[in-house]
Amino acid sequence: MTERKEKPYYLRQPWDILFKENKLENVSPWDVNLVQLLTSLLKEMERVGIDYRIAGTAVNSSVYIYLKKLSFYSLLKSHPHLRRIIARCTSHPCSSTFSVRIYHHFSSGSDKCP
Repeated sequence: MTERKEKPYYLRQPWDILFKENKLENVSPWDVNLVQLLTSLLKEMERVGIDYRIAGTAVNSSVYIYLKKLSFYSLLKSHPHLRRIIARCTSHPCSSTFSVRIYHHFSSGSDKCP
């Protein structure tokens, strides 16, 4: 029988978002609690042994998530009508998916509402 090899700890949830580019690109930045995520990752790294490459990737991904938030705020400032649309949609179960779609739409240079 072949043994199933366990994933490295940093590729398991919840930390995998910091190390898998496809997840990082598609997540709403408001669905990520960076403080909790990085604190728990640091505790696990202290338990297992600190790998500075993993720490560097985690910091880089965290900065990316933070910049997505800042960029979205900038979009809201430059497109005031978005605030009304998002305010109406935030109670919807798909609101985080919606905010990611809106972010990608306006950050691509389009100035028309989708």
